[in-house]
Amino acid sequence: MTTIYVIRHGEAENNIFRRMCGWYNARLTPLGEQQAQKLARRFESVPLDRVYYSDLARARRTSEPVAASHGLAGIPEKGLRELNTGVTENMDFATMGRLFPDSCLRFTTDPANCRIPGMEPHAATQKRMMDTVLRLAAENDGKTIALFSHGGAIRALTAAILGLPSERIMEHSFPGNTAVMLLEAEDGKLRMVYDNDSSHLGPEDRHSTKPAWQLMPDGSDRYDLREIRPEKDDLALIRRCWPDAPEALERLDPKDIVLECRDDERTGFAVMDNDAYAGESAGLLKYLYLQPGWRRQFVVPQYIGSCVNRARELGYRWLYAAAEPGSHIDGVLRHLGFAEKERLADGRTLLQFNIELEPLDE
Repeated sequence: MTTIYVIRHGEAENNIFRRMCGWYNARLTPLGEQQAQKLARRFESVPLDRVYYSDLARARRTSEPVAASHGLAGIPEKGLRELNTGVTENMDFATMGRLFPDSCLRFTTDPANCRIPGMEPHAATQKRMMDTVLRLAAENDGKTIALFSHGGAIRALTAAILGLPSERIMEHSFPGNTAVMLLEAEDGKLRMVYDNDSSHLGPEDRHSTKPAWQLMPDGSDRYDLREIRPEKDDLALIRRCWPDAPEALERLDPKDIVLECRDDERTGFAVMDNDAYAGESAGLLKYLYLQPGWRRQFVVPQYIGSCVNRARELGYRWLYAAAEPGSHIDGVLRHLGFAEKERLADGRTLLQFNIELEPLDE
């Protein structure tokens, strides 16, 4: 018999940026790194013979503290990857919901009937995960192994083990970040001992929002915001709410303006300067404004996610942002992983955020 721990990765950027994340190689957030350390402490007294991880960065990073605590070198395993989400990779959930409303709902409630171009079919994910887990079990007969994978892939595996048809998949809860499933493998069969156990995490190790990828069963997307291109009327909002707006506002490159909507309601805007620090391979978040009703609603990470993506599209390695020391936005940015770079002449702090993505072997 082989004892198998199947573990979801820690919180990743796209979980809080609220963007689709299959093969998009998103990084762990600082909270995700913290979750991985808590997970390692949980496994300190658990004998492990081998650690395997999906070759996506968020799974590898989650596995490293666990492997290190046992003196093991983790082994990459492509078969443990998340499902490929096709044309929706790195797309914000609200836009995805508008483009593919029926499929978005079915992605949550009936994945076998989700029809998104380029997405790995549910049955294919199930077969890939079952084949991979059974192969690794056979290669490690009589041993205890840990497998680090992803929410959608683990959900598919769980449904296959339990014999749940696609339309009943909501009967079983989606695995949380660093949630643990324990399996026993014998004679080519898998038996579930327990699953979705995150007892190693405390309240401080979780965000209070729902899992970021998951649309509600009624199809609503709550606080998921949709990124849009600015229209003429939006310039009046920017001029009114940005104290340092240039007179020739219409000359701003639209790529430097980030507008996020809930349905058609403008929640605010962000202004970038992608030239000021180009020599340092950095984009600059110059100004961020939220409409009063949208403040402290956990939407700032979605604006940051949009700015990160704009800077990544330009090939930059960093996103900078200036903030008043001790201000609310200063605290939010630091919580998201920004670190102090330097103090500016006007007294503000210039913060920096590394946005490099690891290359992925397709």
